[in-house]
Amino acid sequence: WGTMPPDLAKLLKRSRLPVAAIAPYTAAPGLFHEVYVDNKQAIALALDYLYRCGYERLVMADARLASEEYNPVFSERVAAWEELSKGYTGITATVETYHRLAGTSDITAGGVLGERIIDSRKPAFGIVAVTDLTAMGVMYAAQRHGLRIPEDMAVVGIDDIEWAAFHNPALTTVRIPKDRLAWEAVDYVSKAINGSGAETKVVRVPVELIVRETTPHL
Repeated sequence: WGTMPPDLAKLLKRSRLPVAAIAPYTAAPGLFHEVYVDNKQAIALALDYLYRCGYERLVMADARLASEEYNPVFSERVAAWEELSKGYTGITATVETYHRLAGTSDITAGGVLGERIIDSRKPAFGIVAVTDLTAMGVMYAAQRHGLRIPEDMAVVGIDDIEWAAFHNPALTTVRIPKDRLAWEAVDYVSKAINGSGAETKVVRVPVELIVRETTPHL
């Protein structure tokens, strides 16, 4: 599970063993059975919901490690945001990025992003964060400034970690179905071992928007 180093990809390819990898982001997709989250759908769901809620100023809150030259998951989400937002009229959609140092939490990074976003924009606006933890940091910044959620600022995360449902306010988020990711990988390996017609392909697992308290209910 996770980005696969090129040397490991070569080793596994030479082994001729059935391999299923979750989000490996290999240099040449299709070497193995690869299972990914549909990050473009995740952004589409969040962006469209905020648009239908009436928010005209939208921001993608992107927090990643300073040491990362490239984070394929977050980069996919940001690229989808930049592409899909062009299809809407009457809105401004931007990206705010913070490169956090090692040892700095996603929540702290979200707080920095929240301060930047709040300082440069007037309410009301909507924010989509690259992760739930980043979204929570953004919300803490809003609370420090006395902003109302979702009246002044709506927030959507991505992941649906357990804490999201119990956070105050409960976080609207895009649920990543980790059980489905695992099932797709295990199902392929099981079929390949049993000789029951396993087909090597790249699978994009669909996601679901879970509306809670940090956005209006339509």
